[in-house]
Amino acid sequence: MKAPCERWFLGLLVAIVVASPASAALGAPIITVASDEGETTDLFDVAQKGAPGRSTNVVNVDFRIRKMLGYSAAGGETTRAIFNDGNGGGGFVDYAYFSTYAPVDLTSYRLRLNEDSADRSRSARSARLYASTTGLSGSFVKISDTQPTYPNMYPYDTNFGSHGIAVSDTLSPAATAQFFLLQVTRNSNGPRVVELDGFGTSHLTANYAVDTVLLNAATNLLSEGDEAPGYSTNFTVSSKVSGTDTPEDAFGNNNGAVEGASFIFGDGRTADNGDATMGNGGESVDWLQWTTTMPVGIAGYEIILGSEGPTAFNRGAELVRFFIDGVQRDFFDANASESAIVRLLSFTDPNVGSLTGSTFRLEFTHSSGQGVRLAEFNAVVALYVIPEPSALALLALGGLGLWRRRRKPASAPHRSMR
Repeated sequence: MKAPCERWFLGLLVAIVVASPASAALGAPIITVASDEGETTDLFDVAQKGAPGRSTNVVNVDFRIRKMLGYSAAGGETTRAIFNDGNGGGGFVDYAYFSTYAPVDLTSYRLRLNEDSADRSRSARSARLYASTTGLSGSFVKISDTQPTYPNMYPYDTNFGSHGIAVSDTLSPAATAQFFLLQVTRNSNGPRVVELDGFGTSHLTANYAVDTVLLNAATNLLSEGDEAPGYSTNFTVSSKVSGTDTPEDAFGNNNGAVEGASFIFGDGRTADNGDATMGNGGESVDWLQWTTTMPVGIAGYEIILGSEGPTAFNRGAELVRFFIDGVQRDFFDANASESAIVRLLSFTDPNVGSLTGSTFRLEFTHSSGQGVRLAEFNAVVALYVIPEPSALALLALGGLGLWRRRRKPASAPHRSMR
């Protein structure tokens, strides 16, 4: 079996073939001189819960991919990501998966790159951005590519007048997506990415709210430091790390047997094989199921995962499926995400607004041989009732009939009051 990095790089060549976001014409980037460190309020930024996922190796932990999304930490270069030097030299394609907190309509992006001034190392020949609604293998669509306009960006200072450049592109129409893939073709050593910013509109509007109590474990006790109790009960799982961990820990319980406020599936798993089919090829599938003490209505969910990147991605999740009352309602690839992801039912199925159920189930495949860490699971609720499309049609027909009934014909005689 191939090492995870090799396996995923080969899978990457397949992962960009089939379209899934709303169609968007391929952008025509422009490149300008840049010396700034990027934005902090954009859709991709970790400050807005942008989540890095799987990537080719970085130089070391100090240069982790999270830094290209606005993360700042001591060690290495405080706010910059650098890919590893030992990946094959010039022409090698480095990549990084990442996701936005919720689905977005991406209208533009800005990629900041910087080469070393002494010898022009750490430069890239080209850059491409892909988008997907599900993150599944085969679902990514190329939305921007520097190569048609700039066949070779190297060297930056000769071509653009500075060792620091910004690749910018405006997308029309916007790319509707939640999962993204950045590719950079290196010139020699691992390229330096200063920042990648994304701009547009989130689908998580003021009409929705993350409810951190509704699906909490019903057994939570405030007196023991837990979050407030919710309606979830009767938890069953396929495996537990050390055989002792408790699933309630991902539902507001803060007194877990292994980690205080997260649940971990058992170790000794067979890692995900990189395709979009769950459970084939011998990969392990773990599951968690629970019921609620009364039917609850949700418009989506927030899932917080906790892989241990930046290189091994231990305890990361790959494929994720979500069921309500035995019906699959969502299926996506987390690509070893290190953070929170909000999935809206209306985004995964335009015919669904909110759904009511009492039996819920999550299924996972694994980024490595170690069990997935589920840090938290919360409901997303609509702050108003979203009618089903059939109900909207009936309302429209009823309104039309009422309007025609009440409308007075122009030729009707005037009836005087006596």
